[in-house]
Amino acid sequence: MSYHTLAIDRGLRIGSHLFAAKMEYHMEYLNQDEVLIVAESPIGFRRWMIEYPLEYTKIPHELGGGDSYRLTREIYLKAKPRLVVGTRPVPQELMDVAEADIKFADDDTIRERIAGLKGR
Repeated sequence: MSYHTLAIDRGLRIGSHLFAAKMEYHMEYLNQDEVLIVAESPIGFRRWMIEYPLEYTKIPHELGGGDSYRLTREIYLKAKPRLVVGTRPVPQELMDVAEADIKFADDDTIRERIAGLKGR
């Protein structure tokens, strides 16, 4: 699941933080040795395939599209000081906010937002 896809509006500048958090979770909590990544956009490609820098593979994404890139533990650990930010453990007051109910937009609000984006 792509966390940074949750950043629906461009320009919020949170996609990069969400991506880094996801990679931190893979490497430091799930203890994976590598993660295969496919860019969702040209911006994502610039930001992650080049920024980390990831290893190119010829492994296609299971749903089609471009080939995957590999983030190894070694690449992650080299990039971590530059790209992973924040304090661990997370302060309790922030955890309390994060554990609150997620508020979902109703269908009418979503339709209005999509219509507004088409008008740009």
